[in-house]
Amino acid sequence: MAKVAILGGGKQHVTLAERLFLKGFEVSLFGFAKYERPLPMQCKRLDQVLDNADIIVIPTPCTVDGVHLNAPYHDTSVPMTDLFILLRPMQVFIASLLPTLTAVP
Repeated sequence: MAKVAILGGGKQHVTLAERLFLKGFEVSLFGFAKYERPLPMQCKRLDQVLDNADIIVIPTPCTVDGVHLNAPYHDTSVPMTDLFILLRPMQVFIASLLPTLTAVP
């Protein structure tokens, strides 16, 4: 079964993670440090959650300010460029409303 990483977002993304887990997917969450209850799927480091993922899901909108990941439950801001740098060519990236970036190293 595919390994799914869900980054940021709101309660609906937690629900998605739980439903995918019940269907047999291996699921990791990032960006939910301040969520209202502990989440056993929570990873503390972006590189760890992305390194193991076949599929990456980010929220809609993916950013509110055009610079940082939309992660209202996270304890720090995550620049979108940090995310893009860590992506690998064969990963499926599910997103919408992506910002226009002027430069990605």
